[in-house]
Amino acid sequence: AMTLTAGKTTASGATGGDLTVKAGQGDTGGDLILDAGQGTSVGVAYTGNITVGVDNAASVLVGRSANDGRVLLSGMVEAFTFKIGRQDHSGLMDKHLKVDTSSFTVPLLYPSSKYGFSVNVPGAALGDIVQVSFSSSIGELYLTAHVSAADTVRVTVHNPGHNVEAEQLPAGVFTVVCTSYA
Repeated sequence: AMTLTAGKTTASGATGGDLTVKAGQGDTGGDLILDAGQGTSVGVAYTGNITVGVDNAASVLVGRSANDGRVLLSGMVEAFTFKIGRQDHSGLMDKHLKVDTSSFTVPLLYPSSKYGFSVNVPGAALGDIVQVSFSSSIGELYLTAHVSAADTVRVTVHNPGHNVEAEQLPAGVFTVVCTSYA
C-alpha cells in the first residue's frame, strides 16, 4: 500500500497542500493511469476502487474546462445530482425515477374517449416532470401523465375527437419516468 498526503492539517485557518502528478510533456503529452489492481479468488476476478474527492473536496474537475476535449466513462456511471450546461438557467437534476407497469390491455377507446389508471412510483412528488411511453405504437392515440399524489402517477390514454374509429392498443407495458430539479 502507498499513501500520498499533501499538507494534511486540522489547524484553524491553515491551508492544505497540493499534490500534482504530471504525465509527460511535449508534443503529445503522456498518459496517467490509475489502476486499482486486480486479484483472483476461486476463479473470479476482484478489483479495487479508485476514490476521488470524497469527504473533503469542494469540487472534482475532470476534463478540459475549454470543452474541447472528451471524457469517456465506461461501465455504469451513477450521479446523484447533475447539471448539463453552464447557462444561468441550467437546472440541477436531483431525481430520476423509472417504473414499468406489468403488461395489460387498455379497453377499446371510442373517439373523444379516454382511459386513466394510476401507477405506484415510489418517490414521485407533486411538481415532478413526468413522461410516459408505451411498448408498442400508439397510432392516433396520445398519452398524458402527472403526479396526482405522493408516490402516485396518473396516466391517461386519449383517443382525440378527430379520430373516426375506435382504437385498440395491443397488450403492453407503460413506462413512467419522473424527474425533478433542485
